[in-house]
Amino acid sequence: MISEETTALLFPLIKRALGVGQTSSMNLDVHGADCQLSQGVHLIDQQTLIDRATLMKRHIWPDGRGTNLFAVKGQPNHWVLKTLHDQGFYFDCSSPTEVLDAVAVGAEHGQIMYTANSTPWSHLKFAMDNGAVLNLDDACYLDVLQEVPDTISFRVNIATLRKGSGQNSIIGKAESQKYGVPYEDIVAVFKKAKDMGVKKFGLHTMYASNNRSWQVHSETVEVLLGIAEKIKKEINVELDFINAGGGIGVNYMYPEDSSAVYGEDDKPFDIERYGQEINGRLSFFRDKALWRPKFFLECARYVAAPAGIWVAPIIAVTNKYRRFACMAACDGADLLRAGMYPAHHHVIILDENFQIVTDRQIIKQSIVGPLCENIHAVSERLLPEIRVGDYVVFCDTGCHGIEMGMNYNGWTKSAQVMRMIDGFLKLISRAQTIADIRALQIPLM
Repeated sequence: MISEETTALLFPLIKRALGVGQTSSMNLDVHGADCQLSQGVHLIDQQTLIDRATLMKRHIWPDGRGTNLFAVKGQPNHWVLKTLHDQGFYFDCSSPTEVLDAVAVGAEHGQIMYTANSTPWSHLKFAMDNGAVLNLDDACYLDVLQEVPDTISFRVNIATLRKGSGQNSIIGKAESQKYGVPYEDIVAVFKKAKDMGVKKFGLHTMYASNNRSWQVHSETVEVLLGIAEKIKKEINVELDFINAGGGIGVNYMYPEDSSAVYGEDDKPFDIERYGQEINGRLSFFRDKALWRPKFFLECARYVAAPAGIWVAPIIAVTNKYRRFACMAACDGADLLRAGMYPAHHHVIILDENFQIVTDRQIIKQSIVGPLCENIHAVSERLLPEIRVGDYVVFCDTGCHGIEMGMNYNGWTKSAQVMRMIDGFLKLISRAQTIADIRALQIPLM
């Protein structure tokens, strides 16, 4: 959940950020394909990114034996990645594109984990050549390797060791996922890699997504340590590291959301308790086994989501069978997860003077973009009556927002603007234009 401190920093800058985000003309008659279509903007706070990174380091890695491998897919903007790399974070990448993103901001040998599936040798080789540790998704990828690296990690599916608590529709139930070596086969896979000449090993899993229960995530660490113990016992391999994946969630709801229905896992994640528990488990393992692996996570959402907002103007309100407030920006391009899962984002309504609306009637209404699909950024939520000329602010959009967007219907994405630690507004990604999204087409001759 975005903090009061972050909103206090960002909200007074919204009007200016919208101006900074208008990076090209919106006059189609004059400029045509060089126009941007979106009148919205993403606003990200650099200080919040630093504060979230500091919070994780203080509670999870007080001894410095590991770090967070920020999942590049969640927010690949180089200004965001550089900010977090400066805080000591490494990167989790799933494509050559993301490897290049990590390298561009200074990632060095050993600071990239390459976690991918459906991966050809050329991609694995590219990752290795750029200093990445391979995190293989299946035993078959050992046969794909034309070179054997010194270090290999494997992703394990731990469905049979868990009861399913804490999972949701984002990545689905573990037993039906495409990800990871089945637990029953994991020792044999490590033995094969060892026989091939691999010297150092890691173990990874990704059990849940956007889960706020410290118990669920702590149990994942316990399961990985149990597998580490089993591997040591059966093939005499001491893991160099374990990686409990990402999935630590943020609470996208606010107490004042009249439409919010809270469950046990909707509390803010207790990172202090989590840090105490896992460090206790790691210390107990060390005392018992006389060795211990380094510990990694690959969280993106927990770090970056509360650092950002997306703002869009309202240009029409329609009353059909339902009431729809229509944005001059596309939720499919800028916040696809809202309609895709669907996912809840707290919404704040600003009037034409950029003041928070507090004195209007609360009514049920939806907020929609122009996409020719019947999905909504907000679907039938109780909100202050939205009027033409208002602005809608979607909270906690700093991760898995614009990154997941699409250009369906030829709609373009908004600009991204960062509030730097000195208060300066910096354009970190210009708005897309029509020409940008049609650049790959071969011109008619």
